[in-house]
Amino acid sequence: MAAKDFPHFVDSGVRIDRLVVGPVDNNVFIIRCTNTGEAVLLDAANEHEKLLEVCRATGVRKVLTTHGHWDHIQAVEAVRDAGRFVTWCCDPMHGNTFKTASGIKTRHFD
Repeated sequence: MAAKDFPHFVDSGVRIDRLVVGPVDNNVFIIRCTNTGEAVLLDAANEHEKLLEVCRATGVRKVLTTHGHWDHIQAVEAVRDAGRFVTWCCDPMHGNTFKTASGIKTRHFD
């Protein structure tokens, strides 16, 4: 099944295709401009071979990663190594594991 066969959302300027991958059924989205054809993949969660096939079929060159939970990044290394540009566009509070003395949740920046 290619992402192009089952649109999740379409309007006059964008088409969004959804794939479900991995053991916990993660959503992966292909967001494509219907005017230019430029496309990005959102969250290379798992099943890198399937995602790379979809990237080739839809012209995806860039991957956006929403956060670093283990179930959202299993295919990141493979798609990056296959020549896709991976960008982390994370919520700055997502995955923060350190609490300051005043109780603010953050992370170490070493």
